[in-house]
Amino acid sequence: KEKLETYIELYEEFGWKHIAGSRFSSIHYWIKEKDGHDELFSDTPSAGAMVQRMASYYFMMFVVLLILIPSGNGEIFYLNPKDAYLTPGLWEKQGSHFVQYFLFETPFAFMRLGFTWLLIIMTVFFAIKYTKCKKQEKTFTE
Repeated sequence: KEKLETYIELYEEFGWKHIAGSRFSSIHYWIKEKDGHDELFSDTPSAGAMVQRMASYYFMMFVVLLILIPSGNGEIFYLNPKDAYLTPGLWEKQGSHFVQYFLFETPFAFMRLGFTWLLIIMTVFFAIKYTKCKKQEKTFTE
């Protein structure tokens, strides 16, 4: 508790206001009015270490999501929209029966497709963030 108080006091001396975060979490949120001195880190090694921590976080999230993406079994994850419709014989139905069954099944198909595509999009997002951090990290090592 005393270390957290010292930590908060240090930042408040430089004009930062502690918004959220507790001694049990490693993430703290700060705010400061723009005055030209908005960097939290005043020295290069500290800024480089922060970028390195961010890169390792993004890499870990990328790997976890990459593991969750299916290996092609197709039972849970649907890449083809037509496969997400599980109503038996839906595509053979005609007229109003087709429309009725199709409209009923569509929200469920979107949920099945949404989870897969969310995983894919988040995996790409974390890969991009990781590469940006690695590029930024190189500027601190040079």
